[in-house]
Amino acid sequence: MFCEKFENARRQNFWSLMTERKLPAPSRLEWDKLMETDGKVRSDLTAFQRFILEQEETMAESHGAGRKYEPRRGVHH
Repeated sequence: MFCEKFENARRQNFWSLMTERKLPAPSRLEWDKLMETDGKVRSDLTAFQRFILEQEETMAESHGAGRKYEPRRGVHH
């Protein structure tokens, strides 16, 4: 029980650090929307990593084409 609570706290801290400090504002908003629609995503590290990779790819494509970055929308898992 304690280990499970500790693991959940660790994951939530990880999410906070990653979303608040590393993601651009449009991506943070998109992640927040995704968490609201699917609460399971909040504690799913694989889904978060997939989301980050998709956002990085979108940013790279946008910057390479000289466009303004817009976060990728839709289901990310």
